[in-house]
Amino acid sequence: MVRLRLRSRRRRNPEGRMSVMSHLRELRRRIVIILLIIAAGAVVGWIFYDPILTILKHPYCSVPASHRFPPNSTDCELIFTAPLDGFTTRLKVSVIAGAVLTAPLWLYQIWAFITPGLRKNERRYTPDLRCRVDRAVRRGRVPGLRRIGQGACRC
Repeated sequence: MVRLRLRSRRRRNPEGRMSVMSHLRELRRRIVIILLIIAAGAVVGWIFYDPILTILKHPYCSVPASHRFPPNSTDCELIFTAPLDGFTTRLKVSVIAGAVLTAPLWLYQIWAFITPGLRKNERRYTPDLRCRVDRAVRRGRVPGLRRIGQGACRC
């Protein structure tokens, strides 16, 4: 019978000091959590790839047909020149959409790694900064999507 050793919680150091190896373990843990969060977002991005690509193609499709390739075509299709271009485009769009979608979660992980190293006078700005970052992320998505929808290229 195989026994699994459950990891017990480390005792807190009253001074809050950590060794270099403890810092590296904590950093590795946070990076793994961030990668899992972005991977989960990428799965959602993969599922919603078609609507996302439609939004991203809109500026290209709004360009007059004489400026697109092939010239004077009525279709608005992306051209893939290599065998894996379609797959890599889908993968890139999915990962970037996942990173944008889950930004508050992985930004929190970064902040949770940094915060214990702050002094008391630096920590008092934490709630204000957290609210500002959250607001900035929310405000940045909507105008960004509107700008993409309007078409960035005016030809």
